[in-house]
Formats: sequence, structure tokens, C-alpha cells
Amino acid sequence: MNSLAAAVDRLYEVFACYSMPDVVEMSPYRDPEKELGPFRRTLLRQLKADELNAYAFHALTTVGSEALFKYALPRLLELVTNHELLTDAQIVFGKLRYSQWTHRPEREQDAMRTLMLAWWRDTLKLQPTTFGITSETALCSIAQAEDELTPYLALWLADDSSLALVHLAVFLGLHWENSTGRLAFGAFWNDRALQAGQVADWLSSSSVRRTMRARIAAAPDAENLSEEGFDFIHDASTILDVIK
Repeated sequence: MNSLAAAVDRLYEVFACYSMPDVVEMSPYRDPEKELGPFRRTLLRQLKADELNAYAFHALTTVGSEALFKYALPRLLELVTNHELLTDAQIVFGKLRYSQWTHRPEREQDAMRTLMLAWWRDTLKLQPTTFGITSETALCSIAQAEDELTPYLALWLADDSSLALVHLAVFLGLHWENSTGRLAFGAFWNDRALQAGQVADWLSSSSVRRTMRARIAAAPDAENLSEEGFDFIHDASTILDVIK
């Protein structure tokens, strides 16, 4: 069992004390059958992604309270980190912040943080185009919940694999604006300006640029690196020369 699967199992174990509430309030503009029917008919871990997409988007804001969210959370995060849920991962992880997860019992916080760290490690092992998931998707999602991204950035820098390097190159390419000569972050980062600043400062730090240059120099010898990966790395090398 890999670390992500183990983290998911741990999440189910920790949150097993929560059950499906008998009464769930929701906006009159929501469809009770679409939002809650699957919960009533199916065991939590057997719920399919298409049965939870509507709830994942509306949870806490227009459907249900903290009680239902805590019950559903392990399955929601399992589907998100396995790239099965259609609802944006950033939205689902934003629900954690909305629910003030850092005020929960330490045991629950530890289980959720362990899952996020495991998902981050797993992401860096995937080809950036796999499932349409990139380091941007995962890190921006985690940033919706976490105030401090240093542990995740440290893991990235410590990972000397060619795939981690490509992820970093893709991330740089996504956020670099040639017209302004600076890093720019998208809409999901708007409410997380401090976290975007942490990432920008990290990317422009001398230690990260020095490490990246050394790894880029060695990239031609990297195995299992696609032509597209080399292109990303070449572009990143150019950005590193001008990034501030």
C-alpha cells in the first residue's frame, strides 16, 4: 500500500465517529434527491464520483452543515486525490478552510495534513499531463486549506527526480508573464495572496534557483523524460535567468 492509500485509510478511521445526519438543511434551490439521495442509499466509501459532484460543489454553503461535511469528508478527499471528482480540487479543499479545519481535534488535523502531504508527494511522481493534474493543481488546492506551504515546498526541493524537476518547470511556465517579467497567479490564488507570495518568494530565492540550475544541467542524462519535458525545462532555464 502506498503512502496516499494509507493516508486515505487513516482518514476514514479517524472520521468513522461521524455518521450521516438524519436532518440536513439546504437551499430551496437545491435538489434533495440529487444532493442527498446517494448518501441515503449507499455506504460512504462506495459512493461514486458522479454521485458526489453536486454535493462537493455546494457543501456547507447551500447544502448541509458541518455534520454532513465531516461524514462525507473522507470520501470527498479520496475521490479528489485519486483524480476522479469533476468538481475542482481547489473548491473541495477550500471547503476545509471554510469549515475551520485547523480548529478541529488534533487527531483530525493530523489525518488531513498527512493526506495532503501524501497527495503532494504522489503528484510529483506523476507525469505533469497525467489526468490533467499538475503541481499547480495540487499546490493551489492545498493552499486553499493550509496557511503555511513551507513543508510542501521543502519536499519539492528535496525531490531530485526528473519528474519533480519537470513539475517545477511546468509550474514556472504557467505563472511566468513575459510581458511583465514577473510571476502571476490565477483566480484560485486570489483569496490566498499570502500563500501565493510564499511560493513566489521561494521560486525566486537563490537556493531554489541554484538547485534548479544544477538539476537542469543534469537533465539531459535523465531517464524517462519526454520531449515535452525537455521543452518545459529549457523554458524554465530561460525564466531562471530573469526571475526576481
